[in-house]
Amino acid sequence: MPSPVSGDDDTVSFGRDGFAALVAYTIAAGGNYEVAVANADALEAQSGAYNELIECSRLAHQFGQVREEQLAQERRDHFIDNWFHRGLIALGILVAVL
Repeated sequence: MPSPVSGDDDTVSFGRDGFAALVAYTIAAGGNYEVAVANADALEAQSGAYNELIECSRLAHQFGQVREEQLAQERRDHFIDNWFHRGLIALGILVAVL
């Protein structure tokens, strides 16, 4: 930051080198602000992507639970069908024997 040559309560005076340094400081500060804004925008976009990934994970977990319930129901149905077929076979053998 440049040092002023003179100043009072209302004005500050810089020499030629001080003014050039002040302009360079202002340009650098503006560039830093633009970089900070770009970084904040990138972080916001990344945060949105993370939130979408979390939501996808939650939906995948929910889908897995539904699929697990479907498989359990299919196992029960298969077990019942298996005993029903065995009963029909036994009934067929019994009728054939008699």
